[in-house]
Amino acid sequence: MPSNDNVFRIADAIKANNGIVDWRQSNNFAIGDMVLIYKSKPEQRVAFRMEVVGVEIKEEDALDQERFWTDQMAYFDGLGQSNYVRFKLLEEILDDAMSLQQLHAHGFKGYIQSVQHCPEEAIEFILNPHGMDSSEEDYDVDYPADNEELYEGALMEVKVNKYERNRKAREKCIELKGRKCLVCGRDFEETYGDIGKGFIHVHHLVPISSIGKEYQLDVEKDLAPVCPNCHYMLHRKNPPYTIEELQRMMQGTEDNPTQIAAEPVEIRPLPNYFYGCIPLYNLKAACSSFAVNEIPEEEGWIDVRGYNFTPDPKRYFAIHAKGNSMFPKISDGDICVFEWYKGGSRNGKTVLIQCNGIDPDTECNYTIKDYHSEKIASEDGWNQKAITLSPINKKYDDIHLDPSERYVTIGIFECKLNK
Repeated sequence: MPSNDNVFRIADAIKANNGIVDWRQSNNFAIGDMVLIYKSKPEQRVAFRMEVVGVEIKEEDALDQERFWTDQMAYFDGLGQSNYVRFKLLEEILDDAMSLQQLHAHGFKGYIQSVQHCPEEAIEFILNPHGMDSSEEDYDVDYPADNEELYEGALMEVKVNKYERNRKAREKCIELKGRKCLVCGRDFEETYGDIGKGFIHVHHLVPISSIGKEYQLDVEKDLAPVCPNCHYMLHRKNPPYTIEELQRMMQGTEDNPTQIAAEPVEIRPLPNYFYGCIPLYNLKAACSSFAVNEIPEEEGWIDVRGYNFTPDPKRYFAIHAKGNSMFPKISDGDICVFEWYKGGSRNGKTVLIQCNGIDPDTECNYTIKDYHSEKIASEDGWNQKAITLSPINKKYDDIHLDPSERYVTIGIFECKLNK
């Protein structure tokens, strides 16, 4: 099924409604159908895998999605014309595995401008677009531990033979390394809210299928949290790619270990505000070392419709990023959207911070980093013991702040804008 952000921002609707979206029913859908959402603009690829969970929903019972219609005339023209079908998100597809070119190669015709049934010859590809061998390990299946020791590799019978996974090992890995993908930096709770909370795969750096016997696991050395797409890519060869190899491939620098700055984002700011825009400031925040202090000035307004949030100029703003310490999540030259920080926990979140006296070469600085704080209990309540600003790119060092030093959290990272 095609979807066009210039008409309806389906990603925003999915996020706002906890994975549910209603669609005007123009075809005969049945509950349980799998539906692939093809983004005709701007990506030209399948972006979501959905399941039909409701049909023939009356207009008065449908979700209120008016604010997600970019084309307001299309919204009003369709009122009263049909019932709705309800979709539930199964998976967001973040790569080009089901691009238009790949769909054509597997039997689809034309530019997918209307709802169509998947060709019979495409079914296997649709269900397994990355071509994973069904005999390969089931990457995110865990089994409970029987004792305190962390052992893996014991072959067990579960309808078919599978290698035993230890839930305690998974939990310890997440406790040590967090829930962000170590390859691309993705955090599912940041993207989807509550439905993404706690979701992450745990990757065995040494394939468990190659161990072949019980062996005591070193969680720190043997496991890594990764998102499903990066997990698939790591296993595209045997033995798997390393985390570092995949990071370099994402940036196109496998043969050149020096990070290359991304091309400037070709988004021209508008001189005046109109619906769907937020302010773009001329501040260049450091993603490597601190930048010289600048007083931010409004550079213009920038159209952010079609991203996974509702544009609100009182809530969001955009700035330029500088450097590659947050690669691959943020690259040099990216335009990044932040939500103004109004209080609450920042722990584990990517933040824009203004700091004083951190870098000896500068006086007042802005930086984008992952925020981590350590607290201790006292008679007066909880007090911060230490604050660490961490890069994703481990070629760069952590910045350690003394809680007594002056710093200001300006915003919480929302997304970066595409070219």
